[in-house]
Amino acid sequence: MEKGKITRLHEDMTTKRGSPKAFSKAEALRMWRWLQEATRAEKLREMVANTPSNYYLVKDEQGYLI
Repeated sequence: MEKGKITRLHEDMTTKRGSPKAFSKAEALRMWRWLQEATRAEKLREMVANTPSNYYLVKDEQGYLI
């Protein structure tokens, strides 16, 4: 949160009546799962972009059978 990669959702910050809610462990776990998936996707995107020319990028079973 400090680095600005993730923020709290509005529905997690307030109750239905509009009063503020405390930061909970459940909210932290939801944010952690989202951050892990975003980090994984970014890492895969980076690996594909930086694939050396002597490597084959296998995207499906047909590409594996070359």
